[in-house]
Amino acid sequence: EITSPVASGVRQTIENLSTPLPSTFPDFQSELSGISVGNELGGEAAIVPVEDESDQLWIDILTQAVSRCGNNHNRIARYAQAVVDEAMSISLRLISDQRYSMIEEDAQSTPNDPDARTRAWNKAKTEFIDKIYQKYEGAIRSKANLRCPAKIDNKRFLRKVRRRLL
Repeated sequence: EITSPVASGVRQTIENLSTPLPSTFPDFQSELSGISVGNELGGEAAIVPVEDESDQLWIDILTQAVSRCGNNHNRIARYAQAVVDEAMSISLRLISDQRYSMIEEDAQSTPNDPDARTRAWNKAKTEFIDKIYQKYEGAIRSKANLRCPAKIDNKRFLRKVRRRLL
C-alpha cells in the first residue's frame, strides 16, 4: 500500500487524499545550474516523456540531486542518497509538527474547494511562516547556500536520520 502526506500526524493512503499528488518536485532556482525553470522567476518546467512510469520517482530524485549538487557522474548516487535522506528527515519531522498538522486539517476541511490548500498555506504564512522567516532570515539565507545535502556535515545528518527511522 502506497502512503503519502500526513494529516493530524497520521499517514494517509493516496486513494484517500482529496488533493492530487504531483509526480515531480516543484522547480526552484539552482545556483549550480545558473538557470531558472518553472519557479517564481518565470518559465515552465520541461515535460520529458518517461518510458517507464516506475522510473519517475528516481528521475525526480536525480533531478534534485543534479540541480542541487552538480552533475558529477561518479558522485551521483551519493547526491541522490543525500537528497532522499534529507527528504526523509523533513518528512519525519513534519509528521509530529503541530503547525503542519493544522495546515493539512485546514486544507482538508473543505474537500470540494480547489483553493482550500492555497488558503491553508496563506493562513500559515500569516500566522507563523512570515514571523519565523523574519526572525531567522540571516540564518536561513546563509544556510540556503548549502543546498547540496551531501556537502553538509553528512555523517552527522545521516546519524540523525537513521536514529529517527529506528
